[in-house]
Amino acid sequence: SFLRPKKNGDKGDHQTRRRRKPKIVHVTSTFHFAVDGSDLYWNPPPPEQQQQLTNDPIASRPGGNHGFGIYKSQRQYANSKLAQILQSRYYTRHYHYHTTVESVTACPAWVGTQIIQARHDSLPAKLFCFLAFSSRGYGLASILQAMLTDDDDKNNNNNNQHGDYYINTGFMYAATYLDQWLWSANTQWTYQYLPIRDVVLFASSAVILLLQKSYFRIVDTATSSMASYNETLQDQLYEWSRQAVQEWL
Repeated sequence: SFLRPKKNGDKGDHQTRRRRKPKIVHVTSTFHFAVDGSDLYWNPPPPEQQQQLTNDPIASRPGGNHGFGIYKSQRQYANSKLAQILQSRYYTRHYHYHTTVESVTACPAWVGTQIIQARHDSLPAKLFCFLAFSSRGYGLASILQAMLTDDDDKNNNNNNQHGDYYINTGFMYAATYLDQWLWSANTQWTYQYLPIRDVVLFASSAVILLLQKSYFRIVDTATSSMASYNETLQDQLYEWSRQAVQEWL
């Protein structure tokens, strides 16, 4: 995550000072559409066991989440990105309107990072870096837009939390429609035993990687997954994470 600090000694009118408030930008991923949020639910312990983290979210346990094979590890990544969005929206709901801190998320799409370039000299790695956005160029577009935009001035960012998820390719709009279809077909049984969401998101991500440099370059805000707007899930995840680190606070 990135934090845009407020400059010490800022002077000027109220409008200028308001535009320089601190801002947290969580770098997430459209891969969060691959999970439905059920791996992150937490059943709080009874009062007599408040000091114990019982019934932890499935994604926090050894072995991780629902799923199997390659899709199990894919869901681990997807759950971590969904968790970022949920935490960001918790901050917005509970702190933004009482403090000066803003919290948003950004998806940079496929980016050829220095980690890949430095550690992998194979042909697949080189091909990936050729297709991906540059980490020193357009790959930073959505992140910089999220850092520098004053979200209070966005008409679509009133209490509904829409407009806080930044993208840099128009292909991300399609993920919203896919999510609506996947959500209508989603049940506990199908999510646990059938990799429907996983296959659809994996195939869609491959298409984005192949075409993102050539078509639909646009820096904008979009709607994230339906699960990411679940306020109960936002509250549960925050409370669990707060208790998980309580001994270090």
